[in-house]
Amino acid sequence: MKFGIIVATHGDFGKEAVETVKKIVGEHDYVSYISVDYDKNLSIIQEEFEKLVNKFLKKYRHVLILTDMFGGTPSNISFGFVRTEKVEVIAGFNLPMLIKAAKLVGDNNASSLNEIVTTLAAYGKDNIKIASRALL
Repeated sequence: MKFGIIVATHGDFGKEAVETVKKIVGEHDYVSYISVDYDKNLSIIQEEFEKLVNKFLKKYRHVLILTDMFGGTPSNISFGFVRTEKVEVIAGFNLPMLIKAAKLVGDNNASSLNEIVTTLAAYGKDNIKIASRALL
């Protein structure tokens, strides 16, 4: 299934995560980011979200938005774009989840965006480790 990925975070966290993924997975145009800067007007931020989501919907037909935390401005704005089977949001992403998402783009084994987000949420949780328990 082909889909676009938007990483929406406070500050430059999303930008740096996307740049890291490009170094690991390779250059791509199906992953982008939106930074919510504290000094930027909320209506301007909402316009940026709308432009990027609509651009990705036209290009990929499905959009996955990964945000840094549930209840923060990036996720709250993103929730307004959730459309049945077209746009989905996962709040609280981590780097392993983003890498897995980038690798899943174009995977013909996934039948729906719902299946992809279920897989990614489980993968993200599985990659949270307590060192003393994982190493001993």
